Amino acid sequence: MVALLAIHDLFREGKDGYFIAANFGWFDPRYETFRKQFLKETKRKGIKFYHLFSHEVKEKAGERIKEVPNNTYKFLPKKYCTNSAIDIFGDYVVTYNGITFSNIDENVTIFVLRDQCLAESYRTWFRMIWVLLPESK
Repeated sequence: MVALLAIHDLFREGKDGYFIAANFGWFDPRYETFRKQFLKETKRKGIKFYHLFSHEVKEKAGERIKEVPNNTYKFLPKKYCTNSAIDIFGDYVVTYNGITFSNIDENVTIFVLRDQCLAESYRTWFRMIWVLLPESK
């Protein structure tokens, strides 16, 4: 449940989210009720999501990827996928270790940084990766 506390910050900030190596952790079955409410509210607030999904999401998510509202995404090459991820929104950078496809490990490690300059730097790096990746199919 600790992993979801950072997601509450995203909702509270109301800023667009940029996600690097996203692994569909929100779709962990233990958090289904929370996920549905969260995605409904972010849709209502017009929060946009920009995902650089793990290649595993491409292989396993199928049509479920369309459940995320206001979602623009690309996929990382398979050889660059890990069980770590980075979320960037507002002044926040949240780094996770222990997330695999649709699963947040019970011993997940989370670092939450709140710094406007660092968050903007991470968004800049996100944009660079985005430009270098091909369009999703």
